[in-house]
Amino acid sequence: MNAGVIAQRLGISRTTVFRNLRNPTFVERRGRSDKGRGLVKPYQDYIIKRWNEGCRETKIIFEEIKQQGYVGSYATLTRYTARLRECQGLKTAEIVNCTPTKNC
Repeated sequence: MNAGVIAQRLGISRTTVFRNLRNPTFVERRGRSDKGRGLVKPYQDYIIKRWNEGCRETKIIFEEIKQQGYVGSYATLTRYTARLRECQGLKTAEIVNCTPTKNC
């Protein structure tokens, strides 16, 4: 089995596979440094509320939660909203009734 196949099956990079193969002993993989505390988690209720109101525009939701103190990246929020879209079977460009809220 080559390094590319190993990397794909384990969900790691080929570089990591090569580094581990060169090591004389097995090195335990470190856990996540955030221990599951996602940056989006404190804003999930708000995001889902806006989503259920029909706002599918990640950029607007991003600006709204930034005003509430969100310090994560736009890319992180995009991955979260992509999962929401996927769960609901929505197309990427499907945007309905999305205007910024006035109470932010």
